[in-house]
Amino acid sequence: MNTTQRLTVIWLNLLALFLTACTTQPGEVARADRLAHPAGTSRSVTVEFSLQTAMRDGHIVYVGSGGGIEGVVNPDLVVQPGDVVRVILTNTDGMLHDLFIPDLGVRTSPVAKIGERAEMVFEASDAPPGSYAYYCTSPGHRQAGQEGQLIVAGSAP
Repeated sequence: MNTTQRLTVIWLNLLALFLTACTTQPGEVARADRLAHPAGTSRSVTVEFSLQTAMRDGHIVYVGSGGGIEGVVNPDLVVQPGDVVRVILTNTDGMLHDLFIPDLGVRTSPVAKIGERAEMVFEASDAPPGSYAYYCTSPGHRQAGQEGQLIVAGSAP
């Protein structure tokens, strides 16, 4: 990414931050929108992923935190059909971020402050086996590299 692209991404983030009224306090978990918490899901979370926002080699990325994805940039998040999945997003750079899986219609709330967290919980039984892109919807972030794959492996129970 060249200097002009970096400045554009920074400018767009500052503009988005200015336009976003973010009331979540640092360390507080912002809940995802209603689509991420399916009505009637009383089952316990069976798989959890923690991702942090970061800049690496001039790219905006997600970095795995904990378990088998520790330190992995834009890790594949592998689940089984029927899993109840929690994804926790932590802001470590102070830019505006979220995490969106458009094919499943789930997203976190935006996080803008260092230490701010958001999460989404959804049931993987709503998705047939395959790969589903997840990415940040802040202007320019996906293009700058903040994108990974949720992989629903196996067959439904």
